[in-house]
Amino acid sequence: MDTKLFHYINDLAGHNTFLDHMMIAFSKWGIYIFILLIFFSIFNKKQRPLGLYGVASLAAALIISRILKYTINRDRPFITEDAHLLFAKSPSPSFPSDQGVICGVFAALFWIISPKWRWLAVTLAFLVAVSRVYVGHHYPSDVAAGLVIGILCFLMIRKIRLRTKDS
Repeated sequence: MDTKLFHYINDLAGHNTFLDHMMIAFSKWGIYIFILLIFFSIFNKKQRPLGLYGVASLAAALIISRILKYTINRDRPFITEDAHLLFAKSPSPSFPSDQGVICGVFAALFWIISPKWRWLAVTLAFLVAVSRVYVGHHYPSDVAAGLVIGILCFLMIRKIRLRTKDS
């Protein structure tokens, strides 16, 4: 199923120059914008506690991702599949996706911080995650696992912090 879904998405690559460039941009730059927005949320006095949860979640989720990545040691799809690779990537382990983790933390944080913009944040996070499959760097399960890890880390850190505040 993972391989079929990978090919369904990745086989779209190379047929539409505009879509290719858009997905490359999402894949290369989306996470950096998300990281900046997570860090900038600290500077808004009203959102500072949530921003700090976001930064802590980002650190925790990336540590968990790295441990899993090198424990599981799954090859990237451009190594094991006939993939359309839109730009070069080192053959480091694929599962889970660090970009998926960042997207998950971003989506969870901005879901709470900005109800007015929450669907835009979730949509952008989803597009960045899918772009990683489109460009040939990850399987869908890699980014899905990363999204889940990022979201769960944010929710757990927020819940732990809220409980310790009540104590």
